[in-house]
Amino acid sequence: MLITAASRAASIDVTLPPGLVDVSVRARRTASPAAARPSWHMWEFRSEVHAETLSIYPVMAGPAKVPWEAFRVEVRRAGGWRELRASEGWRLPGSLHFRLSGPLEAVRVTSHAEMRVCDVEVLVREVRTADSAVPRFLSLERIDLSRAAAVDLEPLAWRFRGGDDAAWAATDHDDSRWKPIRIGRSWLDQDPARPVGWYRVRFVPPAAWKGSPVALDLGTVSVYGQVYVNGTQVGQFGTRPSGNPFGTSAVLRAVHYVPAELLRYGAANTLAVRCHTGDFGGLYKGPYRIFRLARGTVPGVLLETEWKVLGPDAPLHYLSVHEHLNHYLEGEPVKLLPLATPLLDDPGRVELSYELRDARGRALASGRFEPDRREGRTQRFRPAELNVTTAGKYSVRIACRAGKTELAALDVPFEIAASRSAAAYPVDCTLRGLSLPEPARSLERESIGHYGGNRFRKEGERYVLDYDLEEGNANGNLAHSSLVASWLPGPLLFLHNYKDPPRRLLSAADYMTGITSYRQMEGQDGQWPFGFLGPEHGVLPRAVAVESASWTGVRYTLDYDIGDKGVRLRFQENNLSPAVLVESDHLRAALFSGMSLFGLGHPSRVVFAASNGARSLELGDGQRIDLRDRAENWLLFCFEGAAGFDEFDSAWLVVTEKKAAALEISSAGLLLDYGVPAGRLWVMPLYGQRMLRLAETASWRDGLPGGVLRDVRFWARALLAYPTGVRERYRVMGELHRVVVEEQFEYLGTADAWGTLPFEIAPAPPVLALAARYGFPVVFGQPVEESKLTPLAGPLVFARGRSLRFAIDDIIRLGNEARAAEPGATALARRFRAALNAETERVLDQFHLDRHPWAAELLSEGSRSVAQPGTETPFMIELTLAMPYLDPPLAERARQAVREEIDTFLMKPGNYVAMVNRFTTLPVPVYHLALSRLGIDNMAWSGTHLYALWLYAYTTGDWSLVEKYWNDIRSLFNILPNTADWAFFTPWDILNGVRLGNGIQEVAHGLAGMAAYLRMAARMNQSAERDYAAYLLARQGVSLYAQFVGNRWARLEVPWLASAPWADAVMEAEETAAWRHTEPVEFRGYSLNNIQSRSLIPAASFILTPVPEILRFYRDYAREESRYYWTRILPRIPWEHWSIRDYHGLMVDIADEMHYTIDLPADQVAAVAEREALRSKEWFLGNIPNYRAVLEASGKRGYRRLVWPAATPTAPASKAPRTAPIPQ
Repeated sequence: MLITAASRAASIDVTLPPGLVDVSVRARRTASPAAARPSWHMWEFRSEVHAETLSIYPVMAGPAKVPWEAFRVEVRRAGGWRELRASEGWRLPGSLHFRLSGPLEAVRVTSHAEMRVCDVEVLVREVRTADSAVPRFLSLERIDLSRAAAVDLEPLAWRFRGGDDAAWAATDHDDSRWKPIRIGRSWLDQDPARPVGWYRVRFVPPAAWKGSPVALDLGTVSVYGQVYVNGTQVGQFGTRPSGNPFGTSAVLRAVHYVPAELLRYGAANTLAVRCHTGDFGGLYKGPYRIFRLARGTVPGVLLETEWKVLGPDAPLHYLSVHEHLNHYLEGEPVKLLPLATPLLDDPGRVELSYELRDARGRALASGRFEPDRREGRTQRFRPAELNVTTAGKYSVRIACRAGKTELAALDVPFEIAASRSAAAYPVDCTLRGLSLPEPARSLERESIGHYGGNRFRKEGERYVLDYDLEEGNANGNLAHSSLVASWLPGPLLFLHNYKDPPRRLLSAADYMTGITSYRQMEGQDGQWPFGFLGPEHGVLPRAVAVESASWTGVRYTLDYDIGDKGVRLRFQENNLSPAVLVESDHLRAALFSGMSLFGLGHPSRVVFAASNGARSLELGDGQRIDLRDRAENWLLFCFEGAAGFDEFDSAWLVVTEKKAAALEISSAGLLLDYGVPAGRLWVMPLYGQRMLRLAETASWRDGLPGGVLRDVRFWARALLAYPTGVRERYRVMGELHRVVVEEQFEYLGTADAWGTLPFEIAPAPPVLALAARYGFPVVFGQPVEESKLTPLAGPLVFARGRSLRFAIDDIIRLGNEARAAEPGATALARRFRAALNAETERVLDQFHLDRHPWAAELLSEGSRSVAQPGTETPFMIELTLAMPYLDPPLAERARQAVREEIDTFLMKPGNYVAMVNRFTTLPVPVYHLALSRLGIDNMAWSGTHLYALWLYAYTTGDWSLVEKYWNDIRSLFNILPNTADWAFFTPWDILNGVRLGNGIQEVAHGLAGMAAYLRMAARMNQSAERDYAAYLLARQGVSLYAQFVGNRWARLEVPWLASAPWADAVMEAEETAAWRHTEPVEFRGYSLNNIQSRSLIPAASFILTPVPEILRFYRDYAREESRYYWTRILPRIPWEHWSIRDYHGLMVDIADEMHYTIDLPADQVAAVAEREALRSKEWFLGNIPNYRAVLEASGKRGYRRLVWPAATPTAPASKAPRTAPIPQ
């Protein structure tokens, strides 16, 4: 419901009724005092209560910065009004957040008098719980309406008003003064200042439809809509603010059910649609119709399934009507939760039954669903668990009957994958016999991975990337993450992508905030804390410092004053192990400390091995448990029944070097009492990211199942040989397009008090294992095993012993071979050659490319202009690719323009500053623009710059610039290995390792730069540099491939909760597309931006820069995904939104990309190019790429070897990529 509150000029009182509500208010501007400034800015606010969180979101038409000191926020409870102070919440640029507790009656936001608040919107939403009654609005997007009679709504007299008021839903509201508006186009072009607005229209259902319900088709809505017919809400669709601004509601169609009793047939009915705008703006794409739902046109009953639920089953996903979601691991419960909604006459009581069938259609089991409750017209049923555990393909048929009459039926297929098996990873034992030289350059000496610092410190003329622990530094290992800061009592452990805890002390990432902030918490929402580690509860350290860091990990020292002595705690984490290591000289050790600060309880149970068998004990405050009888070195904790753990559990393993005398439990946490210096202890979530069902851990009350005990004992031994570092040797076998890598691990060995025998494991980088699991040409040199532990970025695969060898095949072909295209001689080719010449001449003239630097390369920064990296190189690349097809005078003009731009600007030293990491000596150039964001996009920009340099030299034969700037080119290349990461197998696109937002294209840019540097190094006879680039290219290809197959891993292995704040967006994206790209370079896992809908927006998000080597990768390794994107995802988006308006020059090359990724034939390439030519001539590149694509599509294309010759016939062949490459 919507409620309108009385308004005042600068103070707004909002009463919050219980339940799921939206509250909207407007405050009107008063006359400006004479002494006031003549100009003022209109502010609009949005506030949202998520469970017990209050968030204030100004949406401003004026300044970008929010002066929060000019606002006062008060809340009213039973005890009256109380002001919320800034120290009680957290700020992001553009939003203010508070975590509250208890019932909330009202909110009052007061602005400083000079602010003159105008429109204020307050949105309040109560989070769903398992027992809350949330209205269910029926959406009919799965119903085929092609045979139903329809009335077109688009020609009607639609009206629009920006702002928000509950009264605007009413049938009798006077909208005569509202602004007429055209639907089917963005309202941002018609009323751009409003983040919220209402559409209204009156429509007349034919009198002949009397008694029939209707389906209301509102096209696609950006980004959230609530739909009212004659004052009654009939539907809602999309992601509520502050959700993803690129919501999948801008892709899916919204079709709503309107019951007959709400309609007046043959008379006017009022339709009102309330929208929060997203990227596209409201009702931006039709058609808009109402359909008559009648017998013979639609089923009498709509059968659906609910696949994400709240409550104890929250970690599971039930069977869905969306087949691509129905994948399970062997042994997982397979459940089905059906819904039945009568669309026509209500048949009364209905019965639902099911029949389970195998792949051959044979019936395996059957049963009936028990009715649960009704929600409006919808009958809910209780879930049924299907008794099937064997790997294979199955289906379940749901039948709906009233008496003996079958009203509807639904077939739901699903698949159970075999349990994790080493057989999925190919082995070639001959790799172990190869000699591998010591490399001249290596990542362990040059890379800081994602463990880089979070502040720049200037030393003379260079910058040092260092750590600011007063702000805090967040890092992670294979299984979980931590935050270390001087203002915390110790390292805070947490898991990602769960949900917000009841009280949230730390804020999530905001893309526009300072990239250095601990508040990024690794770029993720949904951090679930598991308390602090320390020597005692609640004691703050006197000093915190980073002792060492490398490309695999970081080690901190924390010094405390406890009593009259100093205590030092060392804390180490790395991405070679799922555990953190704590070393302490204190007599006690605090575990799971301070969880009550987050509204959570400490562990509820501990299991350990005693001399007379396993003991499983409940934990309660005030207990002191005697541990002197422990027979093994481990303790296992779980949280089933603890405060806040009502949907999932997590098992945490603690391994100790020494015997503790007792375990003390209090509301502050757990305390191991040793009586002697504690020494070392290791802490890890036993199953990593995987959430455990409450029923699983509840069964541990009587002891651990055999499988769990085996897992515990495995890690209890493996952690005693704790990996601390890794050195890589590699050999590039260029003729075979093979790179062989050996990883040699270093370990910290520990002899514990029980005499436990440690053993060493050699883990594979998770992204390498992920790519290998799904078909990338990787082969291991010895047998490997797959752990049950679930990292975020891929499976944990390891070999027994101290080293691991593997070979990456085929991918360095992209560095060894360059595209060789020969245009056709057809009439089509001749026409487009002439068009290409005319377009190139226009671009050269219009954008003054004979003046340097090109205007598009500069960005104003204060009183000066600085380089805007990433904008110029696409222009250079496309002009250079077009040169062979230009008339000689024009080709020479283009050549001179590109050469002068490289010589006078791109390689200009003043564009860069020198940077080093604190723990490496590799000099890295950083763009001025990247300093303020700790190097964001640095890797991507340098990759395309390297490619532009090589392409110019290769195309023109003019290598003088490469020779002149070779030392600078080597320095530019250093950006790529500087942030290369062991676990994610790729450089980060930001210097402190926190990958934010959309990243698939950045990895591809790095691949292009590595291929270019490989070729330039070969030209300069620098074999060590050439092989280093080939080695990095192989790693980069692995990571890029993992992004294409990552969603398969995520759906099978990585859980998410329906109660998470972003769950609606995830659910929409999952239902929308069978495939999306994911981003394993996201710091600790899959970017939530991509899990939501960033793959479902303009194609610039998909490829960005169509470098030939990038497009070849898409064709050879991801053709299936590329075809799905071009043919299934992009057509859902209106053509005018295929390009991103904010970035000139992007996505005017769709014809080129479609030709080279999915082999689009010449006539279709020409059709796309001609359509793209209708775009604005303001694009810097014009239509140069598309016209060139038509020429190349009309002729022949192949690839020319540049560096290594073909292998002799007797040599072993490289393993083919998943999709065969273009024939040579």
